[in-house]
Amino acid sequence: MDIKTKRYSLMTYPRRKLIPRLFRKVELSFIPQSFSLLYKTVGGLGSNNAKILANLTFQLPLEGDLDTARLERSIARVRNEEGILRSYLIGKFGKFYVQEKEPQEFNLIEVDLPGEDRDERIDSCERYLDEQARTPLDLFDPDGEQVRFRLIKIDDSLHFLMFMISHIVIDYGGVTSIINRIFRYYNDESAEKLFCKGFDEFIKREYEFLESPKSREEKQYWKDLLKGYKRNTLSKERSKRNTERNKDVSLYLDKKAIEEVSRREKTSTFNMLMLGFHLSLAKLLDVNDVVSSYIISNRADKEFRDTPGLLARLMYCRTVFNRDDTFKDAQAMIRKSIGEGYSHRRAAPECGLKSSMFILDENIGEITGAPKFNDEPINVHARINIETWEGMFPSGTFMVMVLPEVDGLSVKLIGDNRKYGDQLIAIRDNLELAIHFMSHYSNRPLREFFRSDLEMDNVDIEQDDLGIMVLSY
Repeated sequence: MDIKTKRYSLMTYPRRKLIPRLFRKVELSFIPQSFSLLYKTVGGLGSNNAKILANLTFQLPLEGDLDTARLERSIARVRNEEGILRSYLIGKFGKFYVQEKEPQEFNLIEVDLPGEDRDERIDSCERYLDEQARTPLDLFDPDGEQVRFRLIKIDDSLHFLMFMISHIVIDYGGVTSIINRIFRYYNDESAEKLFCKGFDEFIKREYEFLESPKSREEKQYWKDLLKGYKRNTLSKERSKRNTERNKDVSLYLDKKAIEEVSRREKTSTFNMLMLGFHLSLAKLLDVNDVVSSYIISNRADKEFRDTPGLLARLMYCRTVFNRDDTFKDAQAMIRKSIGEGYSHRRAAPECGLKSSMFILDENIGEITGAPKFNDEPINVHARINIETWEGMFPSGTFMVMVLPEVDGLSVKLIGDNRKYGDQLIAIRDNLELAIHFMSHYSNRPLREFFRSDLEMDNVDIEQDDLGIMVLSY
């Protein structure tokens, strides 16, 4: 430890007990490897591209009467409580630290946009939010803006609150906590802060874990899991045509239907979509062994559930398909893989495997309950700049991002469309086919799905006279 500069590093194992709460500078050594790799790819953490890539931009529609002064006080209170909302980054010797600033007076900036009527002003708001999402935050400037709040008035009965922060320092669980707390204080200014331990306490716990025998056991688990694995990557030679750079390769799913199938199969939406992702990639590449990486919120411990900070973990899931197994068998395998991975999650980021990534972006509010304004739930919308992510992945890899939509889920495949566009489209189509099998034919063997001549275009799903779904091809 460097006492003089009040820094401590998680890159080495400490020889004595540390109490990070005494310090106000925390190293970001637990940034998931996927983030670190992306920052290097786009020119370093200090580059504008990397900053924009890490932008988390949220818009909150506030319908009805709004007390602007009360909202400003609520945001100011949360800023004073949580140092992550008033911190900047320091980069030195290839490491990055969060430096907390003293609490300062907060003024909520109100934005007046052009438009003759509500529809025109909403259109102006959309353009403004897109522009803001592409504007980097002042991550390294002590006097700059590391967190951005804006209040946009459409008319007297509709406002939008924009909240923007960097993914480098916080995950979606932390964002959920902050938004919920702002509106908890807005709805009741006398409300007390809910108990949660600070991010420094989380770092301290990780320190202690790194010295424990359990740490070595977990590292061995991941080595054993990935032993003999060959990377599943897309191939430029396999591509038959180029695709436009920013073409949207996506699939819309009925959320209620997916949830109903998940309950029937005694699994989760996440597990079901992860299995579909693995099956779709295996079918494209004609392999049985698939590994992907994914990110979990890592907030199972109640004491850290509402802690603002980057607690997320990068995990790996491996499936080795036996094509004589049924889809039910495959569901059991994916549950086992994800469950065992979670129990060994604290050592997972050290594996360093380059693979395609699967992310299920849970709707804001599902962790601790949706925030409310005027007694109605707020439909928080995360703005994702797909074009910023395009081409940012290691050669042959891509990302599947599942985003919440109204009554549905939007599955987006993000990668280098110029090289692999047709393969991304094929994976999307395979995913739709896999979901059809899981929804209607979970007792059928996987080899039927893997038939080379079977695609969504030549599958017909109908109901017979008894109302039973019939698959024909």
